[in-house]
Amino acid sequence: MGAVHGVYAKYVGLSVGSLGTFLCLKPEEVAHAELPLLCVLVSLLYASCLNAVIAALFRLESCMGILGKDESTGAVPAWSYVLFAPFHLPTFLYTAASRQRDAVTGVSVADEVAAGWWLGGRYASELRRQWSGIIDRATSRSGVPAARGPARTCSCAAGTACRPRRSSWRRPPRSP
Repeated sequence: MGAVHGVYAKYVGLSVGSLGTFLCLKPEEVAHAELPLLCVLVSLLYASCLNAVIAALFRLESCMGILGKDESTGAVPAWSYVLFAPFHLPTFLYTAASRQRDAVTGVSVADEVAAGWWLGGRYASELRRQWSGIIDRATSRSGVPAARGPARTCSCAAGTACRPRRSSWRRPPRSP
């Protein structure tokens, strides 16, 4: 459960940090600000509001829809990376930094948790295995295209329960 609180705290921290930086740059002088400073101020305010909304939707377990992620392929459209850059960029950097830390400390990108069942993350494709199936629970970007095997997405935020009604996985029919 700690990972869930950490992810939520990351979005809240990004929101508060962006707002704090915005306030430190004296936004009361916006009317007299030159264009570069005005762009920075607007970007900081947008980043603060966006990450606050994502944090709230994360707690409500309903943030997938606004990102435009395709539930059948796991692909995130280009417009999402542009429109939601203040969310995607820090998430990408955090994930890449975590991967580097894990590589240094010897944490595997995926582990076999039972015979034939593997549990991994964004970088599990580094194992170059043929997967029987992939459940992609990432809200921000897709690890599916780099991985090998049929992809199924679970429309939920990382660390929250995947409800079957939200999932693109369908229960196979029962045998008579």
